[in-house]
Amino acid sequence: IIAEKRTKGGINNDYFQRGIDLEEAGGFQDIGNYYSRENHINGSEEDPFYVGNQTEFSPVTVPGSQSNLGTDTGIKVVVESPPADTMSVRISFERDLPGWPQRAEASFEKNPPLYGDVDGDGRPEILALTCRGKAYVWDSKGECLQSFSVGTSVFSAPALADIDGDSRLELIVADSTGVVSVWRSAKGKLLSRANLPSAPSSSVLMTDVDQSPGPEAVVGATDGKIYVISPQRGQILWTVSTGEGPALIKIAAAHVDGSPCIFATRSASEGGMLFCISKDTDGEVSIKPLYQFASASGILRRPVVGDIDLDGTPEVVALSSEGEVVAVEPDGCLEPGFPVQVDDTIFCSPVLGDVDGDGYLEIIVSGTDRIYALGCGGALAANFPIRLPFRDKVGHILSSPVLADLDGDRQLEILFGSSVDKVYAVNQEGGLLPGFPLTTVGSVLCSPILLSIDGKPGLGVGTDRGFLHLWDLSKVNPELSSPRIIWGMRGATPQNTNSYPDSLLSGTPLGSKMLLPPASVYCYPNPVHSGKATFRFYLGEKANVNIKIFDIMGQQVAELEKPAAQTRAQTDNELEWDTSGLASGLYLCRVEATGDSEKRVVFLKVAICK
Repeated sequence: IIAEKRTKGGINNDYFQRGIDLEEAGGFQDIGNYYSRENHINGSEEDPFYVGNQTEFSPVTVPGSQSNLGTDTGIKVVVESPPADTMSVRISFERDLPGWPQRAEASFEKNPPLYGDVDGDGRPEILALTCRGKAYVWDSKGECLQSFSVGTSVFSAPALADIDGDSRLELIVADSTGVVSVWRSAKGKLLSRANLPSAPSSSVLMTDVDQSPGPEAVVGATDGKIYVISPQRGQILWTVSTGEGPALIKIAAAHVDGSPCIFATRSASEGGMLFCISKDTDGEVSIKPLYQFASASGILRRPVVGDIDLDGTPEVVALSSEGEVVAVEPDGCLEPGFPVQVDDTIFCSPVLGDVDGDGYLEIIVSGTDRIYALGCGGALAANFPIRLPFRDKVGHILSSPVLADLDGDRQLEILFGSSVDKVYAVNQEGGLLPGFPLTTVGSVLCSPILLSIDGKPGLGVGTDRGFLHLWDLSKVNPELSSPRIIWGMRGATPQNTNSYPDSLLSGTPLGSKMLLPPASVYCYPNPVHSGKATFRFYLGEKANVNIKIFDIMGQQVAELEKPAAQTRAQTDNELEWDTSGLASGLYLCRVEATGDSEKRVVFLKVAICK
């Protein structure tokens, strides 16, 4: 507030958002406010903080240390002296881990922090890279173990991988000039470097592409090509082109039928395309187009890979900045229910996780002041999108989320940063977690990190003002004390694979096997004010679904069908209903599901108001 209004003057003109706020121990704020008693004009002996009166100013006192918008700051001030000219005051930030936050010499911009064991002590270190190309290595206590320059400027996420088999993770960076370098993280020592002919457009991805010992570095570049590099020798091993002319390339990696594959999106003037790249045992490199995006103007975000439908084969999920979301099999077949159009502008990549605990993976997408979650069939998950408080004016979310079950309820919490100097956490029920949002020094334009520190959940973010925060979530909210981290950083792993680990999959759906629970059947919106509505229903097994709609006179006005092959078992399914040709009124709907062994029927009423 002060920074915004300093040049204009009047930093305290807004009664509700003051730049400087006088807090009085008595609980009343006399100075600067209306008063009803004479002693309110100049205050009283109850107003100062001192030993003998109120001594503490914190989130649990009145007045408290909340921000102008009511956010819990975690700031605690304790006055340790009686009234005097010089008094002792103890200030603490209760929710920060000891030694944090730390500050770098430049902005982190969109370079996210990451973590891993870089010195072989069995504990994670936190690494962060500024946009000016300086790398920092901190331990969990905030001690800077190493800082060194890796290039002139860096605007893509680095990666960590064990290059030489010594159980210590090396840092791999692609700077803005096209230099891909490998560094001994704990010592700041350069091990190798390779020069690309053009600037990188993707983060460095570390994966074993050719099944030889050790991982390779994979980088997408602005010339529309993908480069595979030996990090040990600093040598370009092979290159594959995604098309003619310049383009923005984003990449992910996964194994399909035991063979390594690279999935890439290409954003160019002729439109967006999704590819699968692989190399056979004879060394032959093949590139296969999987999907052509409808919009020619949208920019494609990083793809992510995971077995979203639990069929044993991973799907690749990609989306455009204009909200077109696709889930595609490696053979190019679209998943039923896709593509899906999200009516929003998307500035960051999706992530995958089982948000609702049914075993299937949801696709979580950050939008404009809201978070979306799409099921494996393309339908919005229950309670989504989740809208953030209007008063916060969050706007476009530039931070891809991280996911974890922090409270042990088998449902994932979604955590992400914002450009309004806050970090948010929401749950599947659609609400903010108690204790959130957390306040940061600067905007968060990149993904947070979630890690376990001595068994406690730690949450870290880097900001555009060069601050790196690290909080103890058990102090933010005592219920957040049993972390099960699912997607703990940008790219899911320190290697930036953007792939959901098979080891975390449930293997089979976990939902009820009841064919058509009556409480699960509904229509939204209801009443219907536009020309379209959607029936939503849970199926315990794949089933043929028939919906008949009758008007108030008993006349059938519409019939909808969904064959069993297009349904999902033990999860929610949907059918769209075109209401544009129907008059306002009350309609009776008969929903019938026919499975292998039984048939169920549910009735519901829907109103159309035009």
